[in-house]
Amino acid sequence: MLTRERACELLAYNPDTGVLSWKVTRGSRAQCGSAAGASDARGYLCVGIDGVDYKVHRVAWLIQYGQWPDIIDHINGVPSDNRACNLRSGSQANNAKNSAPHSDAAAPYKGIYRANDKWAAGIFSDGVKHYLGVFDTAEEAHAAYCGAARVLHKQFARVA
Repeated sequence: MLTRERACELLAYNPDTGVLSWKVTRGSRAQCGSAAGASDARGYLCVGIDGVDYKVHRVAWLIQYGQWPDIIDHINGVPSDNRACNLRSGSQANNAKNSAPHSDAAAPYKGIYRANDKWAAGIFSDGVKHYLGVFDTAEEAHAAYCGAARVLHKQFARVA
């Protein structure tokens, strides 16, 4: 397991930009002063250290706060934005509340689904499904979802 001491020996973290940079040259792709990490298929930056791949946001948290996080949430939902102000510790449940809508969803907005020729809205919170009603338009259903998300998910609400 990577320690804070080892991370700080190899890397510098700029909390204002979210960039990890190498303090040492570790080969042709890891030159002293260059940005550390490459994007994975989901848009997260990853960095290899001593033969192990780590997510950059987790290493940034380790350097900034001195401990390994359980779950790190990107507040704005952008997985490559590793600024300290965009990272927060949370639970798996809170991270799910802040998830993006599924790209393959048939509905145009998060939290809604087709109900025959109308639109229904619903939201999960702490393992409970809350049925919000049936609406004439997708926009009305989504507005109901947004209001419920702000109440139930609080700072973890993500409505877009």
